[in-house]
Amino acid sequence: MWQTAALGQPLPKLGSAASWFATHQFIAEMIFHARVENHPCRTFDPARAALFYVPFYGGLHASSMFKEANLTARDELAVDLVDHLQAQPWWERNSGRDHFISLGRTAWDFMRATDGPDFGANSLLNLPAVKNMSVLTVERHPWQGSNQHGIPYPSYFHPSTWQEMLTWQNKVREMKRPNLFSFIGGPRKGLEKAAIRNEFIRQCGESTRCLLMNCGPVGPASATSRARS
Repeated sequence: MWQTAALGQPLPKLGSAASWFATHQFIAEMIFHARVENHPCRTFDPARAALFYVPFYGGLHASSMFKEANLTARDELAVDLVDHLQAQPWWERNSGRDHFISLGRTAWDFMRATDGPDFGANSLLNLPAVKNMSVLTVERHPWQGSNQHGIPYPSYFHPSTWQEMLTWQNKVREMKRPNLFSFIGGPRKGLEKAAIRNEFIRQCGESTRCLLMNCGPVGPASATSRARS
């Protein structure tokens, strides 16, 4: 995966081998890391750096710890990361305000609530030191994410030139698209915030003009509805 800048395996059947990849939706950390490593403004001298990127794969780690019942163990790596950063002289310069981190999962996966049910999140974004940093995440917290900046989920299409982008846009414009496609997301049991998904799925199933497409190797990992014209 690192050979393709963390974009995943090439998908030449979909178009240019340099533009289409099987990119995982939660892989933002690796994508940012690969790009920062090759950025023309990168310096190997910390004294000259105006901004510090922290290559911490928090999303991948969180994915492996959701079922960990021991909260201390679930938070251990995040705490160790903060201890390491605060021990660096470059952190002391601005108390971490010139540091940023990217996360491939939603902010909620790193903001475990102390007064609610436990959904498997850790406490990375609740740590005071991390609140000084800038955080790039695929879904920022709308009320408690003043230091968080939302970024798009990665798609399969990664054009390397403007011409590739324009070619794809022109192809889509010229195609006949008689059906309306809408992404819903997979059903979630016991989650009030996901209730709207279940309602859309129910309405689609009861309509003669809607076709529900369940995607996933095991069960409906995601759902798409197609409305017939």
